[in-house]
Amino acid sequence: MIIAKANLNKNRRIAFENKGFLCGQKLGIIPSFRFGLFSMAYNGCGVIAAYNALLYLNKPKPLCEVIYFMERHKVFFGVFGWNPYALMKIRDFSETHSRRVKNYNELEGADAFIITSWNGKPFLSGSHTVFCTKDVNGAITVYNNYSRDSMPRKYKSFKEMIGDEVIISAYIITE
Repeated sequence: MIIAKANLNKNRRIAFENKGFLCGQKLGIIPSFRFGLFSMAYNGCGVIAAYNALLYLNKPKPLCEVIYFMERHKVFFGVFGWNPYALMKIRDFSETHSRRVKNYNELEGADAFIITSWNGKPFLSGSHTVFCTKDVNGAITVYNNYSRDSMPRKYKSFKEMIGDEVIISAYIITE
């Protein structure tokens, strides 16, 4: 927890004003934040997904606090980001009706979800985690879909969004 405390102290000194959902972990002030041994530009997608989900649940937290809680679930000092199976260990999520799903078809009926998938070949590539919402027409909005996207991306359907990606873990986010 030495790294987590040091990061918390550094991250608290960063002037950050919440203006809604975050996108673009390599843009703006976000790379100034630290998670594990690295800048959030490198491994911050899971933190950003959790931060955005908390906003969606009307449980906003300062980004530095979300990072601090997620530090407990980083993998190998943050080299591999966060543990995508650990979301429900975070109290703000465990106190909701949010849940991990193993049948990813359930995501098609969800209004909001967090999904982690491989960037390429499983176990031979990195992974990426995003927070998504679905509108009344079934279109999916993905936040921080790519690390240099400053705006969310929209897809007509869940199938269009996922494409050929291999899902590692998924959570339906609900109050």
